[in-house]
Amino acid sequence: MKIKHIPIIFLAVLFTFLLVPKQEVRAYGECDDYGVMATYDRFTDSCKCLSGYVFGELLGRSYCVSTTQWCSDKYGYSSTYSYLSESCTCSYGSVFANSYGRTQCVSGSSLCSQKHGYNSSFDNSSKSCGCDSGYTFDDSDQCVRKQNNVYFSLKEIDIDTKRAIIKSDYDYQTYVITFGYGCYTNSFKRYVGDKIIVNLGTDYYLDTWDKIVLQDDDEVCDITTREKVSSTFSFDDENEDEDVLTYEELIEYSNYLNNKNTNSFSQESTPPTATTIDSSSSSVKNFKVTPKPSLKEQNSTFEPMVQKESTEPDVVEQSNPTLSRWYRNIFNWVIIAMLL
Repeated sequence: MKIKHIPIIFLAVLFTFLLVPKQEVRAYGECDDYGVMATYDRFTDSCKCLSGYVFGELLGRSYCVSTTQWCSDKYGYSSTYSYLSESCTCSYGSVFANSYGRTQCVSGSSLCSQKHGYNSSFDNSSKSCGCDSGYTFDDSDQCVRKQNNVYFSLKEIDIDTKRAIIKSDYDYQTYVITFGYGCYTNSFKRYVGDKIIVNLGTDYYLDTWDKIVLQDDDEVCDITTREKVSSTFSFDDENEDEDVLTYEELIEYSNYLNNKNTNSFSQESTPPTATTIDSSSSSVKNFKVTPKPSLKEQNSTFEPMVQKESTEPDVVEQSNPTLSRWYRNIFNWVIIAMLL
């Protein structure tokens, strides 16, 4: 009979325990001492802060403060609280660093500029410093401008004008450049048919004020002018004229000079149309002569000059007419002989 009454007695005791008020036990003193955001935790039998708050210090005593305030007091205004790690972290663009003797969240850009110069920047994904585009770290850990050094072939050089024809080994373009002070012409001549170095700066395009480096002579000079040309360009091409005078045109020009000297041609007559004739100075400039015709062709082409009958008023000659005509014929033959 006693065994049957045991379950009933157990239920009565349990019911009494649940209904009778129990005085709460607060660890570390009353939970109210930690502020209105503190509460008692039955499972740990201690006080804890509500969600969004942590134990911090307020006026020298422990208090439940917001996570934002706690992180700001500890690491500065650029810090924030991470519920995932339950700790303070720095906000975007900031990083932990020593500031005035204590760990603070400081601007990554400011920190990088102080350590590596103004051409550095902060990479938030890796929380590290790097150099801006076109710059790189030097031996002093400073961000300096990149030096894109490219080899160029020196094809020709004109010492008088300080010009050179160079071809890039990078894009295979050919340029005519003028170089400034710093590179001696005698040094430059030794590189014809060889390689020189051109510092293109941050890009790979040849521009004015890029620098030429004569690596074997330790000489550096600026490019003052540049012009892109064809790969077959040569300085010799500048001295050649495309206009060609035939043998018949030379005879015509000789007649033109004779008539001009004697004022024997009419106003309606015009000088030869070849662009190489300079009628103001009675000279021929930069021309090529076609193959000389045979003697038979010359005899059939060339006719002795005959004084044309002028339509203008007579001009009194001061010198002997026969002697003047003889000088004119000699002058014509000398010109033809020189042109041949």
